[in-house]
Amino acid sequence: MQDDLSSIHEKLQKIQKYCDERKSEWVGNQQSADTLIRLITDTVENIAPGKIHVERMGSHTNSGVPDYPVVTLTARVTANFFPVVSWRIDAGGTFPPPNLSVEDIVKQVNEGLKNIRLD
Repeated sequence: MQDDLSSIHEKLQKIQKYCDERKSEWVGNQQSADTLIRLITDTVENIAPGKIHVERMGSHTNSGVPDYPVVTLTARVTANFFPVVSWRIDAGGTFPPPNLSVEDIVKQVNEGLKNIRLD
């Protein structure tokens, strides 16, 4: 499983490079936020299927959550999931989040993944 985690770290670094190369260094609107979240979700779930779970909540999946998403990354320990890291793109959902960078999100995810002990 440690190899899986190393691979996730490597993939997330590639995601950051991909976003930076496309001038998306700052997540400043919902479209780029959704793109980043989709990349992270797909990467994590493809590398460790059934072991790591990314949940993205937003107005399109839950009318009680503002437009800008709340994202939670969890890892499976035995039969249960426990929270690893979460971030809120915009707490109020009323303004674009101009100060949340791709690097900030990737760093939070990587720090959370370091503490995972998979069975």
